[in-house]
Amino acid sequence: MQDRSRECGHGHREVRQLKVPTVRPGLLFPHAAIEIKRRRTNRKTGKVGTRVVYAVTSLASEQAGPAQLAQLVQGASVEALHHVRDVTCGEDASRIRTPVPHHAPWPPCATSP
Repeated sequence: MQDRSRECGHGHREVRQLKVPTVRPGLLFPHAAIEIKRRRTNRKTGKVGTRVVYAVTSLASEQAGPAQLAQLVQGASVEALHHVRDVTCGEDASRIRTPVPHHAPWPPCATSP
């Protein structure tokens, strides 16, 4: 099972490839039905960077196809980034909803080293 998608946004082009091999024996996830490997290549200013994301799901292949699994993996990584920002920087705990006009905007919270 395989899926490939292309997307443009935020000043870069991105190619995502999703391979769904069968579950390896001995995987420490008792209800695993599908093992997901997603390779994301980000092309910006001629540089190519690749990030591999591994995921496991209990959904059977009849319940979700490669394109649906790719969307689920992408959505989970976006939610994880929001969680990191919220826990690290307390974004949701802030009671300030509109910027004060006479202050410079604060720099965004760092989410990676």
